[in-house]
Amino acid sequence: IADRLAAEGYAAFSIDIYSRGEPPDPAAMGDLEKVAAWIEAIPDRRVMQDIQMLVGHIGTMQALGRPRVGVTGFCLGGQYALMAGAAVSGLDVSASWYGMLRTGPPSQTTPESALDMAVRLACPWLGLYGQEDALIPKADVEELRSILESEGADFELITYPGAGHAFFNDTRPDAYRAEAASDGWQRMLDLFGRHLVG
Repeated sequence: IADRLAAEGYAAFSIDIYSRGEPPDPAAMGDLEKVAAWIEAIPDRRVMQDIQMLVGHIGTMQALGRPRVGVTGFCLGGQYALMAGAAVSGLDVSASWYGMLRTGPPSQTTPESALDMAVRLACPWLGLYGQEDALIPKADVEELRSILESEGADFELITYPGAGHAFFNDTRPDAYRAEAASDGWQRMLDLFGRHLVG
């Protein structure tokens, strides 16, 4: 994704959220219990601190002038993109692709859900969801829409009929939905163009 954004002319950075702790084993990605354990072990506050540090670092890069900064992510990364829009200062825009909204009861690693944090969204945000997503209940997506509307947030929330989770992932024919992926990508580029360019 960073390469695709770079091809559009953006300076793009990726954060490895597994750089500290046990990295996922690609051979076990079909084991939902193991995947859930990896996700639950990631401290959300640490990820927000990492994003905050990256935003600060980008601001010191003289080659970029006075950069505007956006964030995007997919699934868990989409959750973190929404959270960052509410918790990270210096962000100009955020885009979430089927970002998780609830991951269970509050815990030491996840004291607050992305849905709870949405009331503090402080930058323009784009949310892209599949109507057939088995991992993210439609009721949660509509609750998010209601929260953002009531807060007067600058947002666009799109749900795609016939699309499930991971609809942008063109390496997964079972999940990939070309029309939704293309539309979402263009919407994100349009959003970034309005808020990051110039």
